[in-house]
Amino acid sequence: MANKFINHIIDLLNLKENRLSIIKNTDRFFYRKDVLEELDELKFRIVFGSALELRIDFELNYKRNLDHNFLYLIDNREDLLEDMRSEGCYYDFQLISYFPEYSPDTIQNYSLYELYLLYFNKPTQTLTESQTAAYLRRSISIENSNKDSIKLRLLSDLKTITSLAEVNWENVILPVSKVMLSAIKAELWEDIKPEIENLNERFQQYLQENFKSHIIPSSSAKRPRIVSNVLPYLNLNFKTKDKIALIVIDGMSYWQYLMLSSHFGDEVEASNEVIYSWIPSITQLSRQAIFRGLKPQSSYKQDPTNEANLWYTFWRQKGLLDAQIRYDNNSLQDKNLNNILRLALVDIYLDEKMHASSDYNDLYDLTQNWIENTGILPAIHRLLSEDFEIFLTTDHGNIKAKSLSNIGPKEKLGTNKSGSRSLRHLEYSDNWLKEQFLANHPDWLPFLGQDKNTIYIKNDLAFSSDDSLVTHGGSHFLEVLIPFIRLKKVNK
Repeated sequence: MANKFINHIIDLLNLKENRLSIIKNTDRFFYRKDVLEELDELKFRIVFGSALELRIDFELNYKRNLDHNFLYLIDNREDLLEDMRSEGCYYDFQLISYFPEYSPDTIQNYSLYELYLLYFNKPTQTLTESQTAAYLRRSISIENSNKDSIKLRLLSDLKTITSLAEVNWENVILPVSKVMLSAIKAELWEDIKPEIENLNERFQQYLQENFKSHIIPSSSAKRPRIVSNVLPYLNLNFKTKDKIALIVIDGMSYWQYLMLSSHFGDEVEASNEVIYSWIPSITQLSRQAIFRGLKPQSSYKQDPTNEANLWYTFWRQKGLLDAQIRYDNNSLQDKNLNNILRLALVDIYLDEKMHASSDYNDLYDLTQNWIENTGILPAIHRLLSEDFEIFLTTDHGNIKAKSLSNIGPKEKLGTNKSGSRSLRHLEYSDNWLKEQFLANHPDWLPFLGQDKNTIYIKNDLAFSSDDSLVTHGGSHFLEVLIPFIRLKKVNK
């Protein structure tokens, strides 16, 4: 879990926006073992050493790894040649400059947790060394007391839901997601997780009894219940001349939607619904089902071209012309919107951030970064200004998972032909391979689901050696119950 103070420094210096950041740090804060571990967890490559060692890394690693963020720690800027200096962003960093209210002699010795408390709870006057130590002790006491109070409230809210004799799953995901968001912000996810898993056990029983018999074949006339209903619902409930935009944000859980919706402002009216992802909750099936408007096909290859073809084909069959239909991938093409009547926008950036996260605290920070620094909010406001009614959804949510087993090469033979990055399902090319896997792991059967040649996980485990990761591909209710939101412009 990334420390909040480290994340704040990264944001202040815009380190994630630079491929190469060059940091002169005479107080050696960035050389601390705990700081290096935090930065490594956040996928930064940190390099320090002689001028020659930095040059070698620049040539062999920096120039060849275009998707990485590099931090070069230096003593003298002159140690770097001109091409390296011009390539990177330079910072002269001193830890004490962020803590002018405290005794400079003590700040360097505090842990990252203590620095976080001091930075985000600053006093109104300058403190001596002994006053700084006393102030820190009070801050820790208050922090612990506040956490205990928040934990009790969140657990009480969850138990109100889990104690229900009958659970309406489409109604409970909103209050559960509000609890989750509060818990993640307070770093209390692990404290509420047992109640979440108890709720999920009941959801799995509900799925077993209802998913194939009632949810998949449900009518789309009044509202969609599952991703394959989305396009039929739009077709049945809107006229051809209506301007409709469908925004699909890959991998967005309901609690992340709550973060996004808090930025909409008073000029946007949101009408919230909940629909079901396809199971297993992978893009190749679930997003295909959205754009096909039918059950997904196992032979389909997931890519933007095929997705666009599905979108165009569906609306052509309903009488629209190609000039009235558009599909945008990753960003809204802000041109020629006047004549468009059916527009699809797919955003995959949030899914990439999800796969880069080791826990929900990481994902919270990355989600906030996505909201503030990508084009999703401008795209929403632009489409509303062009009189589109927007329907915002996703193909699947996500779950913070833990290691089940990093299965061997033989057991992976013939799996995941779709190219999905999910670590909670295995799709075999032949049924006998699936049966062999199940025979080899009889103790796993209680938490594994099956569908044709596919195995998926129903609880919070993953086919991974990582102790903690965020992924998808199973049938956990946090993956399957997803937002379907109608956004309209408020006329003032």
